[in-house]
Order: sequence, then C-alpha cells, then structure tokens
Amino acid sequence: FLETAFDWLAVTEAVFVSSVTYTVDGRKNTDLSGEEKDAVEEVVSRAKDGDPQVRYALWEELRPVCFGMIRGKTAPASFRIVFFADAGKAAAVFSDPDLDAGGDISGYLLVVSYRQGGLTATTGTSYRRFSMDRNPEKRWDAHIFEKLDKQGIRWTALL
Repeated sequence: FLETAFDWLAVTEAVFVSSVTYTVDGRKNTDLSGEEKDAVEEVVSRAKDGDPQVRYALWEELRPVCFGMIRGKTAPASFRIVFFADAGKAAAVFSDPDLDAGGDISGYLLVVSYRQGGLTATTGTSYRRFSMDRNPEKRWDAHIFEKLDKQGIRWTALL
C-alpha cells in the first residue's frame, strides 16, 4: 500500500473486511457537474471500446483511500483487490508487444487477496476471442512475478 509499482493498474473492485466490510466499486463516477463532468466526458470520448483503464480509477488514486481502511493496530480479517490492465496498456508498460496479441486479448487481471495471514496473487487473462496461443498469459505472469521480485515480495507459483 506504500509502493507505487502497481499504480498504473485500474481497480475494478476492492473489498476490505475488518469490524465492518468496506466495498469499493472502482468505476469512476460520471454523474458529476461542471468542470469535473467535462473532463470525464472528454477522457471517455477518447477511449476506444469502453477502455476499462478510463472507466475505472487507477490504483494510484485509490491506494491512499484503501490504505486508510486497513490502517490501524490490527490487520484486517481479509481483503481482495481486483486489478485490470487493458492489453495495449500492459504491452506499453512492460515494453512487450506480445502482450497485445493482435487484438485477441482485451486485458489482464491481477487479484490480490489477504486471508488468515497469507497474501495470494492470482493472474488472469480476458480473451476477446478464442485463441490456442497461451504465450501472452505466460508473459503477463512473468512480468507480474518480476514486479513482485523487484518489490521484495516473496512468492511461490502454484500450478
């Protein structure tokens, strides 16, 4: 919650369970007025195919809010954060054109869960159409594992 490594990812949902349950819907509120509404409409109009990176808030924006929900003397009972990166954005961030997969993939998921003192990260791939090529999802996994390594987060792959 203090590091910026995943700030570029959109947050589709976050749930924090402590003495109460907090649920964060990552969708940006487009029911605004004035300058805020104009700014949101401009960004949305430039988005292609309803790009989730535009419709959902970035982790950079939600990280301080979410950290505030779990900060305290005791750890939360559990939490789950669902991150999303569209294929083009992932390809650009990791300088890896294979992640774009010629339009076959709409995006990639990273689900981070904490429960019973353990942290779990699960990756996923959202396909636009069926493909036998599993190389992009393997590359996504490799990039995420590399990011975890760079952050000093120990991990074990479960197959």
